[in-house]
Amino acid sequence: MSEALDGGYLGRATFAWNVDELLSSSAKHVTDAASLAVASGTIATKTDAILSDIKFSGGGAAFEVKVEKQDLSGVVRVYETTYLGVGGDPVTIVAKRNASMGGGAAIGFEHSSADSFFIWVKGGDERLNFGFIPTHFTKSIFREAQLLRTDSNLLRARAEFDRVTALEASTRALRAQLVTARERQILSDLHSRIENARTERQRIETKLKEAVDAQKRANRLYERISLLRNVISIGELIGDVAETYGDVNSAGIKSSDDLVAFVKSEKVEADGATIEFTRSLQIQRDREAANYEDFVDFGRENGLPERVIELFRP
Repeated sequence: MSEALDGGYLGRATFAWNVDELLSSSAKHVTDAASLAVASGTIATKTDAILSDIKFSGGGAAFEVKVEKQDLSGVVRVYETTYLGVGGDPVTIVAKRNASMGGGAAIGFEHSSADSFFIWVKGGDERLNFGFIPTHFTKSIFREAQLLRTDSNLLRARAEFDRVTALEASTRALRAQLVTARERQILSDLHSRIENARTERQRIETKLKEAVDAQKRANRLYERISLLRNVISIGELIGDVAETYGDVNSAGIKSSDDLVAFVKSEKVEADGATIEFTRSLQIQRDREAANYEDFVDFGRENGLPERVIELFRP
């Protein structure tokens, strides 16, 4: 995972193979040792599930550890430890889960964002490596997650990154445990269908972008020609059009009316292409989603974890 995707948080995390040792050394600001032990135990009890989730997702697992503070006594303690899910980076996981800071602190205590933290878990040789993300990054992770939720295109791109990574990891993991050649062939066919559908969807997305760009150019040019047709010479107007569409002499343009008609026809064509590719893209997205559903159905029958299945949802 590159720093561009994880915000650099994982590169600044402290890792250890034992979660007890990690929290004891990295969460010294928590004064209530018993609550810290509960947090450690909560994470440790999910070891088998995390190992499976990481193997099938190809990513890491994120835990949010909420901390509360009592100013009068100075007690700082953990009050909630939540397994948020798996994926490529903590920000995307928080954004997709729509998690938020605070809430749930005990009477007499206040949630402390400054003391709360995230644990990032990655796998290695059937072991888990636990990472403590420094507390001063907690607010930044939530802030970036909130911004990510407002950018649907970026969130979709992050989700697709996790989805494609999980598809490859799940396919490898499932293939390794399938017994019959027929089952392995079904898996291979499902994987190929998804790959082909994604390739076609990406082709349509490229065509749609080209159509939208052409539509914008045609609209700007049509407005300009319509506004200036009686102000500047036909030669200058033809020059403007030629900058966008190349040599237009073959179009038989002899007057400003001809020029307006030509640009209008290009505009209509671009409008039509935009509508057609928008429709085709939705159809292809539905087809791709259906292929993923078939993969999920097959995977669930063969042990695909539910938290990984969440990555395959739109």
